[in-house]
Amino acid sequence: FFWLRGGVSSMAAVNVAGTAFSELPPGLVTSSLASFALRAILTPDEQSASLEELTPPGASSADMKTAVAGLTSVLLESAKQDLSAQDFRAVLQDSGIGLEDAEKVANEYETSKASLRRLLGRTQFSLPNLVGIKWRLDHVVKSKNLSHLNQPVFMLRFNIIQSNGQEEPLEVTCSEEHLRELYSTLTQATHQVNSTLKQLS
Repeated sequence: FFWLRGGVSSMAAVNVAGTAFSELPPGLVTSSLASFALRAILTPDEQSASLEELTPPGASSADMKTAVAGLTSVLLESAKQDLSAQDFRAVLQDSGIGLEDAEKVANEYETSKASLRRLLGRTQFSLPNLVGIKWRLDHVVKSKNLSHLNQPVFMLRFNIIQSNGQEEPLEVTCSEEHLRELYSTLTQATHQVNSTLKQLS
């Protein structure tokens, strides 16, 4: 037999959260807005500034609410995935945020990351969290019952973190047909998520 390997990054969920910024006017996502979002997450009862005070000329209330919602999602998902400040900055830049603002927001994230992770540790859901996928392709040339089989068999390994914080692998074997069905289902789900995010923004 022969084999190939591949995988996907846990940053995918963070990138999905960052798509909320794609249709916003430039210059909305700043360190001041990040501070506002972080206070809303960590100390909601001590929030002193209002969103109206941070709204620049030409920006609407809806734009600001979308920006705060997007920042909140990216901050929480990044902390959940334990992203570094450098990777966090890259996510912002990929979402269309300028380098200077991305660096300042990344500094705000790095300062509050430990607090965000402690908060997530207290409030996390009990559902398992998928953090990575690896695959291997085996080419089977024969079996005990058939002298000539000659077909691919895919081995999928899902890395899952349970609610207790323990990582547990889940291994699945499937044929090429079943893998295509899985790919089609996941593609449809991705399109649906992107469509929903666009409607919300």
